[in-house]
Amino acid sequence: MSIILDYNYKDRRFKSDEVFKSINQKYVTLESYQVKRNNVYLKEVIYEFLQRMRECDAFFKDNFQEIKWVGSFYKGTRFGSPEEFDLNIIIKLPINYNTINIQSDRKCKSFIKIQLKDDTLRSKLMPYKVLKKFVNNDLYLNQNEFRQWMESVVTKALLSLPTDCGKSQYLIINNKKYTIRVSKNSPAFTLYINVEGVTLDVDLVAAMEFTDPPPAPFRKITQKEKTWRAIAKPFHNGNMPNTDIVWRPFFYEQEREILQCADVKPVIRQMKKFRDIQGLHSIASYYIESLFYWEIEKRNKDKDFLAASKTCIFFNMLKRFYEATMNGEIKDFWHKEYNLLSKIGAAEMLNIQGLLKRIIITIERNIENDPYIIAKFILSKRELEKLQNQLVCVTREEVRESHNSPTTQSLNVSGTIIAVGTAIAAVMAAFKYLTTESNKK
Repeated sequence: MSIILDYNYKDRRFKSDEVFKSINQKYVTLESYQVKRNNVYLKEVIYEFLQRMRECDAFFKDNFQEIKWVGSFYKGTRFGSPEEFDLNIIIKLPINYNTINIQSDRKCKSFIKIQLKDDTLRSKLMPYKVLKKFVNNDLYLNQNEFRQWMESVVTKALLSLPTDCGKSQYLIINNKKYTIRVSKNSPAFTLYINVEGVTLDVDLVAAMEFTDPPPAPFRKITQKEKTWRAIAKPFHNGNMPNTDIVWRPFFYEQEREILQCADVKPVIRQMKKFRDIQGLHSIASYYIESLFYWEIEKRNKDKDFLAASKTCIFFNMLKRFYEATMNGEIKDFWHKEYNLLSKIGAAEMLNIQGLLKRIIITIERNIENDPYIIAKFILSKRELEKLQNQLVCVTREEVRESHNSPTTQSLNVSGTIIAVGTAIAAVMAAFKYLTTESNKK
């Protein structure tokens, strides 16, 4: 059976959001008390750790600008426990940013190069001696050197902390003990922080900010926020030379604005859970979000899309996902010449395509008779059974409350009379039918 790739946001078969909302509430939405508690923990320890970083490195002290809280947690598209965080550490280099030449890289698509002017580095003052270490012979900023410098600052700050029995470093803040250890996971430096039985994973990534438009062929920024970032992120693609000088543009604030145009964050969260339950480990969260950015851009004035149920949006985006695997392509929203799926092999892509096809066909066949058919592919078996039992209990409670209300009790009298009349009519019809059949014989 083939799939017809029509995208119908008025499909009444997917009108009900009862099951979707239950999944969202019980298995996808972050617990508010955990979010508030973990945010308090995070800000306490990060601000104190940053102070240690300032004390350990003069260049960092002079050129650190601010922290930007990023990632799916702050974007509202993360599901599960609120224990993983992403932070951009913004560094403002001691140079005139108006003289910087930012170029797109033809070989490393979706990456940029940052070139300084020669006279920028002629000073013999200390900041420029450090800055020279970040620059190659052609005056391009080397993101690898920049990232390694940031890692050295983090390491020095960590080693400046007291040690807990020779094992982990720790901080005491507001009578709470934070134990801290570090793991290198390029491009991030991950802090593992434990406090009061809670473990937080915090990825620290060095970045620079720019207000001038990104170079072509990156799309023009049409959102209100014009500031974007360059991330010190390596380009991994075989033995391609000169990849140390390419930087990854990051349009986090703009993507947050895009998501404000349509209420799709709950759908993105469930799509990510679907991805995990189905074992699609090669599909990064950003690939899923990018599908939604393209759909929002296409339909942000489509009343049917904006008014559609979350269940309907989910199913249509599942078909978008399937279409992407058929084409072997999800275009980068900011650089459409770059294919986000380019690193997935043909055999694996075919397997993902086949899986999605089978799931879509199963949903199409059963949606009118089985309200849990989509949930069966989003939840584990145990979660599904628990959800079904909970919804049955809720329904029974609602029926019980309805029967106990005065209005329902008065209606029940009339309902009983009608039921008795209906039963008598049914008996008479059956008697008439048997009599007729007997006479035929």
